[in-house]
Amino acid sequence: MYVSCLRDLCRQIGIPADLLQEELVFFPGDTPLATAARSLQAIEKVKEEMSRLMNGLKVFIVLDDVWCHEDVELFNFGEVMETSFALFVTTRTLDMFPSAQACWIDIPLLKPEDAVSYFFFESGRGDPLPSVQEFHFATKLVRKCGFLPLAIRIMAKMARAHPDFLRSENDLESITSTIKTVKDVSAANETIIHIVNRSFSFVTDADASFAVKICFAAMAVVFHRDDRVRPWISKNIVEVLWSKLLTLDKLRPHLHKLREYRLVHMADISRLLNIIGLVDNRQALKNKNEESKDQNQSIQLQIHHDLLWEYGKEVAVQYANAMKSPSTSNQTQEDSVCKMSNFEEMLVEW
Repeated sequence: MYVSCLRDLCRQIGIPADLLQEELVFFPGDTPLATAARSLQAIEKVKEEMSRLMNGLKVFIVLDDVWCHEDVELFNFGEVMETSFALFVTTRTLDMFPSAQACWIDIPLLKPEDAVSYFFFESGRGDPLPSVQEFHFATKLVRKCGFLPLAIRIMAKMARAHPDFLRSENDLESITSTIKTVKDVSAANETIIHIVNRSFSFVTDADASFAVKICFAAMAVVFHRDDRVRPWISKNIVEVLWSKLLTLDKLRPHLHKLREYRLVHMADISRLLNIIGLVDNRQALKNKNEESKDQNQSIQLQIHHDLLWEYGKEVAVQYANAMKSPSTSNQTQEDSVCKMSNFEEMLVEW
C-alpha cells in the first residue's frame, strides 16, 4: 500500500513511477520479528529513493484527516532533500508526540453564530436574511448537530431540498435520528453513523476497538435522563461501570486485548475517548467550603454531542440484538427502544 501511494505521488508531481523500485525479500525460516524488520528496512529504502527522486523540486504535500500520526513520518521526505519541502497535515486526533519542528494550529468547533451562518450558506437560500422563526430554529439545529460542519451541511442540504424543513420545529428531537441515516454525497455516500463509527478506528486492534465502543455505548445508555440525554457524570462512576462491564463472560477476552493495547486502566479508556473527541471532561462545580482530597473524584465526563449519543444508543441496540436475538435483522423503532432497555437490564443485573 505504501509503495502504491508513492507511485501515485510520482504521477502527481510528474516523475515516472517506474523509477521507484521496490525490493522486499522474505525467507522461509524468518521469524515474525525478522519479517517485520525486513519490511521496515524496505520501507526506509523506498522512502530514501523517493526523497532522491524529488530532490531538486519544490514539494508541498497535504495529508488530509490523518488518524495514525506515526504514518506522517513515512511521507516526510524533506529530511534528506536539499530543496524546499513542506508537509501539511490535517487531523481530528491529538498527536501525543508531535515533531519539534512542526507548527500547530488548533481549530476548535464552529462558534454558534458561525455555525448558523454556515447552515444558511450551505442551504443556498436566496433570501438576504432569515426570518426570526427560521433563525431561532437554525440556532437550535446547529446545537443539536454538535456544531459539526459535516452534520450541519447535511441538514442544510435537507433544508434546500425541503422548503418546509425550517418550519418543522416540532420534529427537532428526531433530527439526530434523521442525520445519522441521510447520506452525504461528498463523503462517498456514507451515512453519518458510519462516519462516526470510523472514529473508533483510532484503536487499530479490532477487539480492543470493539471493547472501547461497547464502553462508550454503555455510558450513553446508562447515564441519560429524559430531560437531558448527555448529563455530566462523575468520571469515577463511569469507570466503575466499565470495569464491571468488561468482567462479563462475553467481554472478558476483550479486556485482555485492551491490556495488550496498553489500555490497562479504565482511566486510559476515558482519556482515549477524550483525545479522539468523543467525550468532554471538566472539573465538577463545588461549593466554596468543599474540598476534595482526590482531584480525580471531581472530574466529570459528558458525551460530546447528541449525534454521538445517538451513535452510542445504536451500538447498544446492535449489541443487545446480537446477544439476545441474533437471527433478527430488521427492527422497528419500538424494537430499538426495547433492545436499548434490554442492554440497560443486562448492565443492571450485575
